[in-house]
Amino acid sequence: MNLDLHRIRSITFVTVMLFCITIICPGIMFVFLFSKELFLETDTFKLILLSVSITMPISLVNSFLIGLLQEPERNDNLDDNLQLIIILGNVISLPIIYIPLMVKLFIDISLQCGVSILIALEIIIFLLAYILNRLSSKSK
Repeated sequence: MNLDLHRIRSITFVTVMLFCITIICPGIMFVFLFSKELFLETDTFKLILLSVSITMPISLVNSFLIGLLQEPERNDNLDDNLQLIIILGNVISLPIIYIPLMVKLFIDISLQCGVSILIALEIIIFLLAYILNRLSSKSK
């Protein structure tokens, strides 16, 4: 299999790197911090699958939220638009995913508390998006 690196677009490269940083890495860190025995007993493939299943819903919800808030006149190129929505959804997911992990590093909290922090941060993002959407619709 020949892979020509000159044909890879920069936005595709950024999307793949952000996928690793926002989906795979924090999911593995989540399992490690909240359940070390599961981390040690699980093989690599299952660990990656578990980490993706922990963090992917957050990223998908945020990408969907960005897609809803996007202005309709920006539909120039659907492929680039979709990649931009995914990138922005992943960037918004970064603090939501990493804040409970940072709290766990400094304070011994339970898994339920970590998930509660995660859900609370997601609700705050929803409320901020709603407020921004209302303010932008009033200004038009």
